[in-house]
Amino acid sequence: KTDKMIVIDIRLTQTAVSELEQVLVSHPKPYMRERASALLKVAQGNYIKDVSQNGLLVKRDAHTVGKWIHRYQTEGIEGLYHRKGRGRKASFSPPESTRSARTVINDRSAQSDEPRL
Repeated sequence: KTDKMIVIDIRLTQTAVSELEQVLVSHPKPYMRERASALLKVAQGNYIKDVSQNGLLVKRDAHTVGKWIHRYQTEGIEGLYHRKGRGRKASFSPPESTRSARTVINDRSAQSDEPRL
């Protein structure tokens, strides 16, 4: 692994800058504000590695910031949202009807003074 500085020339229109600034100051999702901040800093001429290591509240891998930039360039703001289906899937999930019935039985047992059979 080398410490080569990666420079990506992002040219944003004034509309794109305004859109990212709006996301930065008012988006309800913190991760969207973080990604908008990273994009704006790289667009201002900062190195991706500098932004990823020192320009955000949490250090990120430079490759991660690069992926945000690529997704923004290809998909716009929509590309900055979390992808569907990420994360580990449940290995077992009982049917909803079973979970509900079990909860009702447990609630009744906890409230009853009668001995359980």
